[in-house]
Amino acid sequence: IGAGGGSAILKHLTSLAPVDFPAITPQTCSVTTTAVTQAAVGVSVVIGLLDALATTPSVTTTFNAWVSSADTVSIRMCNVGPSVGCSTADPAMSNVRFDIWQH
Repeated sequence: IGAGGGSAILKHLTSLAPVDFPAITPQTCSVTTTAVTQAAVGVSVVIGLLDALATTPSVTTTFNAWVSSADTVSIRMCNVGPSVGCSTADPAMSNVRFDIWQH
């Protein structure tokens, strides 16, 4: 598949997996992994988050994901709020959509 003369998409993988992060204090991150069969290192990963995970009250969080080894996707959640006056992020387990694109 190609669009507008850009790089062709050779493969698309998708997976919906439960993700459960531990409590994350301000200015720290946590990484967890999930299995995605046929995922290869170096491909593009897009994550779809439920609002409950993405919007923890009184906390500023960021997320990113990558294929960390064959068939394994890592997802990182960071609590980027200031160390003073920011709450610990402790979201409940949530399903996350992983879309993997090989160009």
